[in-house]
Amino acid sequence: MSVDASSPCYKKRKTGKLTEEINSQTSCWKETELDLLGLFYEKEHVSDLKFLLNKTLCYDSKITTHSSKIQLLARVLEYFLDFDASEYQEPVDQSTDRVTRFKEDVNNIKLSLAKAKEATFDTVRHLFADDISREENYLRGMFEAIKWNGIYGFGEKLIYFMLENRKGTSNDMVCRQLFRDFFVMCGLYLMDGESKKKSMKIGKSVITSQPDLRCCIDEITELNMKTVMLVGGVKQRKVALPSPHNFKIEHLYPYDIIGQHGGNLLLEIQDSCFEKTGDEEDESILVFGAMCIGTQVIFTALEMSKSNINAIKELEGEVLDDVLGDDKVIGRSSISYTRPYNILKAADRSEMYDSLLRIACYQHQIT
Repeated sequence: MSVDASSPCYKKRKTGKLTEEINSQTSCWKETELDLLGLFYEKEHVSDLKFLLNKTLCYDSKITTHSSKIQLLARVLEYFLDFDASEYQEPVDQSTDRVTRFKEDVNNIKLSLAKAKEATFDTVRHLFADDISREENYLRGMFEAIKWNGIYGFGEKLIYFMLENRKGTSNDMVCRQLFRDFFVMCGLYLMDGESKKKSMKIGKSVITSQPDLRCCIDEITELNMKTVMLVGGVKQRKVALPSPHNFKIEHLYPYDIIGQHGGNLLLEIQDSCFEKTGDEEDESILVFGAMCIGTQVIFTALEMSKSNINAIKELEGEVLDDVLGDDKVIGRSSISYTRPYNILKAADRSEMYDSLLRIACYQHQIT
């Protein structure tokens, strides 16, 4: 691959000398560890989550670009969850305005849950295509599953999350459960990251990784599980980020997550579902991830050439650039990312539904 002088990386791609001091736990990694290994975040975020997900189409994946069934699922979620909620990152004071807004938000969520509880398939037929006779049984089952397994779980966890924030007793576990229920509502099956640690030998060090949540291919056996997406950095923190359109990865520096997430992606890439084979120059692997901070989620995708992965494993006191040569390192290991999506906002949730449902169909091998 030729060097692109306009490569959209936020810093010069220059690796350092790897020593035995590289931390063995990715949970302790800083950006410096990524620099040593030639992993760099892009300078700008991609246009949207769909654009990021469409990277898999180069990897001969079964994640489809369009499905009428997926659109119907997204339409149901939008219909029943058409509310916004405010941020509650600190205990609510006695301000009448804040208390009133909190009560209104909780009431809106409860109204949405009540609307879902009272709804039947026939009362929401207008959400579906005019001619649904051939798939009516499937759509009825789909509707019931979304209503009971997804919307209720997410809505109730969101109220609990807001109550805990109001009391000042929310923590990382509460935040993690909120995101878990949101992803489950979108059809994903998630395991705790601690269910299976990942490891990789880099030089003389054995590095281990344990993301918060992991989405794998839905198989009967858990042997050689293939990863579809990992979720890391689920933290309950007050986050001050710029407007979504002005967001850049360096805005996450204060939250000490860039290095950790990059390390999680690197170790997960060994078991990724998305592998492109062919000419040696084009062989590469891709793995999806998500960083959840506060109520915001940023989706990521690491793409690495197989030659770069092998070189990283074999490093012992060398500079990666010297092993592969600058022209082979630059542009071969990059982490793309989206703007932050806030799950408290109806518009942001709607933008995520389609892509997450596509991932869910792939995970469950539904084509």
